[in-house]
Amino acid sequence: MALVFWLLAVLLVLVLIARFVFGLGVLLNDVTTDPTLEFVKPPKRFRYSQSQAALQKAWWPDLKTLEIKLPSSVTFEDFFSMLEHLVSGLPHWTLIAPGDRPTRRIQAMAVTPLMKFRDDVVIRVSGPTPTAEGVHVFAIDARSKSRIGRSDLHANGKRLVWFFERVKEAAQNMSSTSR
Repeated sequence: MALVFWLLAVLLVLVLIARFVFGLGVLLNDVTTDPTLEFVKPPKRFRYSQSQAALQKAWWPDLKTLEIKLPSSVTFEDFFSMLEHLVSGLPHWTLIAPGDRPTRRIQAMAVTPLMKFRDDVVIRVSGPTPTAEGVHVFAIDARSKSRIGRSDLHANGKRLVWFFERVKEAAQNMSSTSR
């Protein structure tokens, strides 16, 4: 009986250490590059709160609007279509509101591989903005929010970082074929 007590005590200590060292207990379930970004089809709780913003700043300080430079021959329609195609082909992602061109947003649902939690993702494109170098700059904002729970074990922030890497790769391919 004493052995079981000590094993449980050690397990509890290890869980507490993991929580504070790795941030596993952070109550953050909504990560965005723009706090004003709203979903096309809002989930139940869709307002981005100031408490979420403070936690996000602490855990994801480098997560910002992604700017992509492309040749001036690339139009908004070209870029937006590329994003739609990219999102529709991502593993564990399903398009919910494809290509809402008036608001320049795409909405998807991402499913976590292990526990099958469903999270909402919205992407907004701004631009193209012409530059003095003769290229167009497209700005991409994104938001990922868990549908349930108050903590996501950093899944939403990791998802946005991962998504932005996929966008950079696709834009690189688009840039090399547009020249």
